[in-house]
Amino acid sequence: MTLNNLFPEKRGPKKLNINYALPRPTGGLYWNFDWTHGKTVGYIPKTDQVIFCSRNFGEFSLISHKTGEIEYRWGNPSTYGGGKAPSFYNEGDQQIYGQHHVTSLENGNIMYDVMGSSLPLTLAIIYSCLS
Repeated sequence: MTLNNLFPEKRGPKKLNINYALPRPTGGLYWNFDWTHGKTVGYIPKTDQVIFCSRNFGEFSLISHKTGEIEYRWGNPSTYGGGKAPSFYNEGDQQIYGQHHVTSLENGNIMYDVMGSSLPLTLAIIYSCLS
């Protein structure tokens, strides 16, 4: 990943905001020591992309292996300045919580497990990047 894609001078879905943190008190005691709580980093040879999942950002991203640019991301638009941020009182525009084991399937869909401290069960969800 290039440094141009890390620093948020120009915020947007293709940039990683290194200053993003869980809103308090959503993050409680662990809001900043485990910044991203990264759960998955993997390479997808078919598309030459890196898949990255951040539990604390509430999203997963597909990053160009060649350029380091975020080509696709889904889950929490507030991480890049879009949409309403989640809070203790509402979910804002965040779509996923507690995601783990994000995997690219042969058909291009993304599968992830949803686990969290507030969930009594684990769910496997398949998401289509094509929709």
